[in-house]
Amino acid sequence: MKKTLLRRTANGPHSRRPTARCAARFGVKFGRNAALGAVLAVALIVAACGLRTAPRPVEDTAPIIEGSVETTTVGGTVVVRWPRAQKSADGKRLYDLAAFVVERSRDGGPFERVATINVIDQEKIRRRSKFEYRDETPGAGALAYRVRAVCADGQEGPPTAAAATSAAASAR
Repeated sequence: MKKTLLRRTANGPHSRRPTARCAARFGVKFGRNAALGAVLAVALIVAACGLRTAPRPVEDTAPIIEGSVETTTVGGTVVVRWPRAQKSADGKRLYDLAAFVVERSRDGGPFERVATINVIDQEKIRRRSKFEYRDETPGAGALAYRVRAVCADGQEGPPTAAAATSAAASAR
């Protein structure tokens, strides 16, 4: 009777060790492997959560066009050329370049948007290094062009230095 009483106490409802019937019912195996598995699962969850890199301020992620804008006039058309934006303002490589916005100023006035050039070669191995825009109706007078790079989330970088040219009124 004494052995039975000890056995019931060790496996009773308030004991910390589950009974064999409870373990079999729920398919639980206790022991060293279960503890190791639980520690491994917690470690994987902790490693997968959280930030992979420190957050970057918005002004540091703006795309920057390194180099200058070049303009040439052919007939009545102004051709504007510029290099591809490769880096963001903080010097990190740019992966989400989406477009370029071309802006024009007439006779020293404010700049206005005249075109948006979409970048469609992001998934290609060999990407374009130069882009161009042809302004076929520039009008007469002193003109200046500048370009802004745009990320996929819509963030625009600062404009390039303006490139000046003059165009005669086209006979159209």
